[in-house]
Amino acid sequence: MTQIATLDVDSALEDLDGDLELYAELLEVFLDDTPGIVRDMKTGLSNGENELVERSAHSLKSSSRLVGGKRLSNLAADLEENARNGTLENGENAVRSIDEEFQRLLQTVEKAEAN
Repeated sequence: MTQIATLDVDSALEDLDGDLELYAELLEVFLDDTPGIVRDMKTGLSNGENELVERSAHSLKSSSRLVGGKRLSNLAADLEENARNGTLENGENAVRSIDEEFQRLLQTVEKAEAN
């Protein structure tokens, strides 16, 4: 099983019928787009825009699951649900956890690419 720290690459490849080239493209888009999504979450929290937080979390939940980032996807799913229910008292902590998990994932990918 290929598991790069916080990425389950085998699971992602299974969902993509083993298409490694497609996976690499999706991973690149994911890595490029995620910082903006996290910024949107922070903006939504700061401005009391639960809908923006919900949409951003939903997007991150889906994209991270697609590349095998299950833990990140689960964190985003929890935030999405809280935003939908209007229970964002711990939203800043949730976004911090999401950002930290993304940073771990990014570092892991960068290390793997360097080898």
